[in-house]
Amino acid sequence: MIYNECMDREFSEIKKYHDIAFSEICQRLQEVQSSSLPWLVAKRGGKIVGYAYASRWKGRCAYRFSTEVIVYVAPVHTGHGIGSMLYCRTDSGVACQS
Repeated sequence: MIYNECMDREFSEIKKYHDIAFSEICQRLQEVQSSSLPWLVAKRGGKIVGYAYASRWKGRCAYRFSTEVIVYVAPVHTGHGIGSMLYCRTDSGVACQS
């Protein structure tokens, strides 16, 4: 999974995260969709090479209009502008909902 590959690459020396199961990714997707926030996928040759989504920043009332954009790109596909494209499209999708 792209998430686990990214975490292995970035934090291989300090394993403070845990690998997540596909079911956890599905749960995140459902949470994002129920909030009407964007979840985008990048494909190359029919294969998913990255994804990005927006999520609520915090549950407190003061942050009700705040979101964060999360982007993951498969390590072998970095350096080709996929992450930037996903970020810009996800961020503009959030801005359009404001």
